[in-house]
Amino acid sequence: MIKKRKRKTTSALSGCAMPLTIAVLAFLLFVASLYLFPQFKASLGLKNLPTSFDEMRADRIMGYKSVDIRNSVLAEARDVQRLVVREQDVSVDVELSQMLWNIPLFEKTRVIHAYGVGAFGYDFSDWHEGVVHIDHNIREVTLSIGEPELLYVEADHEKTTFEETEHALLAFGDIRLSAEQMTVFNRDVQQAMKTKLQSAPMPELQSDGQEAVRALFEPVILAIVPGYAIIFE
Repeated sequence: MIKKRKRKTTSALSGCAMPLTIAVLAFLLFVASLYLFPQFKASLGLKNLPTSFDEMRADRIMGYKSVDIRNSVLAEARDVQRLVVREQDVSVDVELSQMLWNIPLFEKTRVIHAYGVGAFGYDFSDWHEGVVHIDHNIREVTLSIGEPELLYVEADHEKTTFEETEHALLAFGDIRLSAEQMTVFNRDVQQAMKTKLQSAPMPELQSDGQEAVRALFEPVILAIVPGYAIIFE
């Protein structure tokens, strides 16, 4: 009689375990389908699911998720697009020349002094999740920002000055440029300014850039995880 009861108990447990196993397998299949088939996830309105188990795991100290920090930083970057750290004046001298029939005796030359302003900073338009790294164990948020780069150059045409045209022995008149030649000239001036700005040393530009980035993102990050340090690389 005792042996018969044991067999019944084992059979009953097996019967209870089977539905539980099926339920677990069904849940795992459902979760896997959300990541393997994005269209299925989108149709359920679950577009913002975490992409890793690290994002699903809440910070043990503060109770915030890594995905919250990352999304807030990227949202702020999308709003700003470009962060100008420093503007730098620049000037270049460009020589124009025209020569009739490629004969040096008919050559005319004129030197033009062009001025402009270059802006150095960060372009956030291509930022992605890999830029933001969170380590809850040491309470740090690392931003991979690199070094400030030249964002754009604007020529100040009002400051442009022209020297007198120099003529060879048989050259007369002034240098006149067509609309197409003027477009090429302005492009060459822009390129000359970029080259000069990029080759000139910029003391403390990187440290100034980090402080500007810190001022931009620190309120966003500390609003989610107060007390965390912000590191740059």
